[in-house]
Amino acid sequence: MDSTENITAFEAETTEPEPKSDDTYFETFFTSWMAYISIAYNVCTAWILLANSLTLSVFVRDRELRIRSNILVISLTVVDILTGLSALIRPILNGITGSDDSFHTCYWVMVMQVLPVWVSILHLLSISAERYIAVFYPLKYKTQVTKRMLGLVVLCNWIVGGFLCVISMAWDKRTFQTHCMSMRFFPSDYLISFLLVPYTVSMVTTVALYARIYTIAKGRGGKFQNPLDNQDRVSAGHMPYPSPMVSKATVTLLLVCGVAVCCYTPFMVSVGIMVAIESQQWVSILYYFTIILLYANSGMNSVIYIFRNARFRRSLLHMVCCCRRRTRAPVQCVTTITRSSATSLSTNAVGSV
Repeated sequence: MDSTENITAFEAETTEPEPKSDDTYFETFFTSWMAYISIAYNVCTAWILLANSLTLSVFVRDRELRIRSNILVISLTVVDILTGLSALIRPILNGITGSDDSFHTCYWVMVMQVLPVWVSILHLLSISAERYIAVFYPLKYKTQVTKRMLGLVVLCNWIVGGFLCVISMAWDKRTFQTHCMSMRFFPSDYLISFLLVPYTVSMVTTVALYARIYTIAKGRGGKFQNPLDNQDRVSAGHMPYPSPMVSKATVTLLLVCGVAVCCYTPFMVSVGIMVAIESQQWVSILYYFTIILLYANSGMNSVIYIFRNARFRRSLLHMVCCCRRRTRAPVQCVTTITRSSATSLSTNAVGSV
């Protein structure tokens, strides 16, 4: 009897512990990376609100930047601010209601997060069409594309974006999921019909318009203008070339649209994978990485404006300096702005972002 017990005890001591399964390792990996993702998410939110608030303040303070070709850019800045605010909706509702487990709370949280995505996509498409008209039909652009028309385009973008979000109410409540933290909450057929397919059509159209502009520019030796005088070209029956101001604005907005496509496409791909594949932790990690990339795009436009537009850069610098010197040297600040404005007007430095 004693020998049998000794053998059993020896086997128990020499038996190696059972190795952890792949699921256990992945759960540990998922938990650790979600902490980093949460930090990146909060940093992106803070940067979006700060950068776009400064950008909108520059457009509000500087009247010479509120020109026709910047109307869509100003509205896009408002959309980016809404993107940052949408990240704060969930904690605010949690503080008011105590939880976001109810269907209606979860539904409106997700709608407010999808709304800026859709309005931003429509604005990028409108900017591409506006630049196409400015480059290929400059005479019609000057006479027919007015501030009022662009204001109506902005209004239509917001209305259509809101419609594409709330149309999900037509789906049966039972088709929604319990995943309130991701796009998996919406029905799969809604995501395919009113998110993935329209996004693909919009981005293909945007890329096609800018590809057409690039093809024409490449045919002119990589430039948007030609040494021939536009009056001679018009009298000869040819299309006039756009001005250098239009060319610079087109390149700037090309960068804005190009960065947006690079940031939005991975997010849409992850949503497509989420629709095609059942709930998997690696799909959730991919989704959260791409949604941070999506949010980061809203903070990149301000950086592009700073590097591409001297007038915007000066106005931003003057606004920041005036805020810092307001209590110490307000007269010097006003004098600096007056001199800079006179210099910019004398050198015709005012232009579109």
